[in-house]
Order: sequence, then C-alpha cells, then structure tokens
Amino acid sequence: MDFYSRCEEAKEIIKQFKEPLVIGHYDCDGITATAVASYGLKKLGKNHSTLTIRKVSDRELAKIGNSKELIFVDLGASSTELIDKLDAQIVILDHHQTAAKKSNVFEVNPHMFGIDGGVEICSAGVTYSVFQDLETIHLAIVGAIGDMQAPMRGLNSKILEKAVKEKIIKCDRDLSLFGRVSRPLTWFLTYSLDPYIPGLTANEENCTKFLEDLGIRLKENEKWLTYYDLTMAEREKLVTGLVKHLYSKGLGKTSSGLFGEVYTLLNQPKGTELSDGNEFSTLINACGRNSRADIGIGVCLDNKDAYEQAKTLLALHRKSLREGISYGLTHTEDLGRFYFLDGRNIIPDGIIGIIAGMLYSTKARNKPIIAIAYDELGEIKVSGRATKELVELGVNLGKLMKNSSSDFGFGGGHKAAAGATIPKDRLNDFLLNASRELENTVSN
Repeated sequence: MDFYSRCEEAKEIIKQFKEPLVIGHYDCDGITATAVASYGLKKLGKNHSTLTIRKVSDRELAKIGNSKELIFVDLGASSTELIDKLDAQIVILDHHQTAAKKSNVFEVNPHMFGIDGGVEICSAGVTYSVFQDLETIHLAIVGAIGDMQAPMRGLNSKILEKAVKEKIIKCDRDLSLFGRVSRPLTWFLTYSLDPYIPGLTANEENCTKFLEDLGIRLKENEKWLTYYDLTMAEREKLVTGLVKHLYSKGLGKTSSGLFGEVYTLLNQPKGTELSDGNEFSTLINACGRNSRADIGIGVCLDNKDAYEQAKTLLALHRKSLREGISYGLTHTEDLGRFYFLDGRNIIPDGIIGIIAGMLYSTKARNKPIIAIAYDELGEIKVSGRATKELVELGVNLGKLMKNSSSDFGFGGGHKAAAGATIPKDRLNDFLLNASRELENTVSN
C-alpha cells in the first residue's frame, strides 16, 4: 500500500463516522489541518465538532468527554500508547515521527512510507490528501509554510503544482523577507530577522534613510507603501541596494538568504495578509499562540469576522515576538553541544519555539538551539531547533527530545524542530541527556 492508498482508506473509515470530533494541534499546521478536515466533513454531510489542544496528555484527553469518533490532526503519532486507551474509533492524520510501538489506531503518516514528514509534507497536506477538496488546497501550503517546510519539496511540491495549475496559488522566486504585503517599507526592513541585516534590522531611522537614499517612495498620498505596492523598477532598486549593503558589511554570502519561494494566494483578497502564504501562516499562528485557535479556523474557512479578530491577535503576537527575540539575542548561552535560552517567566511557552528558530539570525548555524519556558501548569516546555545542515549530519531533535525526557517527561517531533515537557526540577538531567545524545550523534 502506498501513501495515497492509505489516504483513501482513511477517507472510507471517516465516511462511516456519524458525528466525529476533530482534535488538532494549536500551531499553524494544526489549525489549517483542522480547517481542512472540518471543510471536508461538512462536504460529506457530517455533523462534527473541533477541539484544539497543545499536546496529547491525560489532562488534555479528558477534554474529549464522551466522543466516540475521533480524528487527530497534527498530533498523535508519537502518543499512541495514550490514545490506544481511549474507548473510541480513531483516525490519526499526522506527519511527526511515529512511535516505535505498534498501535491498533488507524494512522496516516508519511513516515510509514519512507517519506520525511518533517520536510516533505505537513499535517494540513496529509489531511488535504485524505479529503481531496480543491477548495482547501491553499491551506495545505499555508500549513507547510507555518511548519517551516518552504521551499516545497516531495509531496508538498505535488500539492503546490496542482494549486498552481488550478490558478489557486502563484509561486515566484523573489525577495522573501516577511511582510511583503502588509508591512510599510520601513518596518519591512526594520523587523527583518531572517536574514539579520546589520545596520538595518532593529534600526528604523537607518531603514528610512536607506530607502530614501535609494530613491524609493515610502508613501503615496496618505498610504504607507509596502513591497507589494512598488513598481518592478523600485523592487529591483531595493533588492540591488540590499545586496550591496550586505556585501559592504562583509556578508555577501548572506545575501542569498534574501530570496526564496513566495506564494501568492490568488483567491484571497489582494493586498491583505491572506494573499501571501507566509503572512497567512503567521496570522494563523498568532491565533493559536494566543489560545484562540477557533478564530484561526474561522479565518481558514473564510469567516470575515474571524479575520478582523485575528488581525488584533497578530498585533499582540508581533509584540510578543519582538520582546522575545530582544531578550533571546542577549541571554542565549553556548553550552558546548548546543545553544541554550532560558526564557522562563519571560517568554510565553506558545512562542518559545519560534524564538529559538529566530535566534539563528545571529548565531552560528553549527549547533542546535534549545530553549525553555514554563507552560500553563508550571512545568518546563522545551523547544529545539536545528538547521538543515545539522539534520544532514545526523541530528534528530525528535529522537533527542524523546530520549532525553523519557525517564521523567515526554517529547518528540521532527528532526529539525521538536519539543518536550519535563518537571521543573529535572532541567539539569534533561540538559545532560541532550548533551550526551548530541555527543553520540557527532561520534557516529
């Protein structure tokens, strides 16, 4: 059986459900996957409900109540021991590394077929592959972007090809700094963290002067212009100016990080966050990280009221990220095998993983980053990030998190992005275990 046959089998099982409950993760991929499933179930004429959780645990599973038909999206693959105990018919649509033990639960997971779910397809993509509703194909790409899977490859690229062919998405190679559509030009440069641009990032005054010196308009009438608003000639001026600026700082190689695949969602309102794949994903992330996944699901399903609420949450999310990265840039330690950021009581657990990834804007990319924060129960939420180069050398943070916490907590995830939850008094044990895991990886 191949991946797509497995997807078809899952759909046949779901067709037999009467009133399923969709249980999704609270990040962008989980929310988009939940929306894809919700749309698909509605199209099948199924009454259903949704529940968003942060992790699979006894406490979170207690929220399920008496539901007897469950569809897990973007979680469950590494938690089948707990899920197996539930008295229900269950389908898991996930892309995380699967548990080693066998399970009686029906699961669709690319890893079962030798496909790396960490880079080749997200859970929104898996869920789309099950329901096959063209109306939600853009959400599969938004979920992949939110899970740091751009540029698209593997099964993601097949989904993208179809979306492009159907004129739902336009894919270009262009300046890929965040905020192409929604941020005024000065802020577009001021808040650039990937890549970090010395002399411009975090310096609004310098950014304004830089743009003025290039002869690029900042306003038209009373409207602050965005990159999306510029003429092609102005865009070329800006791109050339940024490349020259990086070379003048001795960072010519970094200039390649200015460019990448950008995704325009052609069926969404032009000039809004919803028309750009990267900004859409951040908008949805903002909802989940602020405990309002329901608003994110509404945005994905074209609810205009939800979109207005989401924009308010996005402003809060950006503020939290600015404060978090500002703290992280000055408080990250080098512990030998990895960088370590202790964000307890400073950085919310909902964004600690995002902050960890953003730290690569100023840190050497030769070791993983591990960051911690307190969760809502006062336990330690651990988030890890690694570069593609480290993964190619053998680093697998999903296994590291699981093995380093197995005696006193739980963990898992992807090779390049993973997490764990541990008691507050076992941090030193976890860090020592993580160091040993990485030492063994390097030795091997």
